[in-house]
This record gives sequence, structure tokens and C-alpha cells, in this order.
Amino acid sequence: MAKRSLPFFSNRENWPGNVAHLNDLIEGSIEVTSRSFFANVKVEEVRLLQEELGYRKGSPIESDPLVTFHRGKIEGKWAYYFVWSAIEFVFTDWRPTV
Repeated sequence: MAKRSLPFFSNRENWPGNVAHLNDLIEGSIEVTSRSFFANVKVEEVRLLQEELGYRKGSPIESDPLVTFHRGKIEGKWAYYFVWSAIEFVFTDWRPTV
């Protein structure tokens, strides 16, 4: 699988449009390592989110045993996400059609 640099798209709380797309992603995804996740997303955007979520320098999100990382597709487009406090944070270049 080629490496990607997927941007942060949204999280469950702010999901635009039909949440069925997110549910389909979750149902069809597989868990991946943090290494695989970070190889395919914009790392600087993850680091900004991690600060917003309260992680301190020296304690990265990938060290949190309660955070899981996943890969799947939304309408044929790759998406990676992590789950933090039962909220999915999705990285993809997929955009909903209007």
C-alpha cells in the first residue's frame, strides 16, 4: 500500500452530512498499528489534535493504551482514524457530495 498524507477531515461530533458514511467506515474498518496510521496521515495535524485533547509534550497519543487506530474506506476513498474517548477522528481526502 502506497503511503498517503491524508488530512484531518472531521470527528463524530462534527460530522458533516449523513453520518451513515461514518458508520459504514467503522463497520468495514480494520485496526492498524499507530505506525501504519502515522505513515498515512498528516502527522502535524494529529499533533495539533493531540494538544487540543490535552496530551502533553513527551506523552504522545500513540502511547495511550486506550487509543486505537483504524483503516477503512468511505465510498472507495481511503480513510484512517483514531478512537479517543469513544470519538472517531477521521483523516481522509473524501468529501461528501452535496
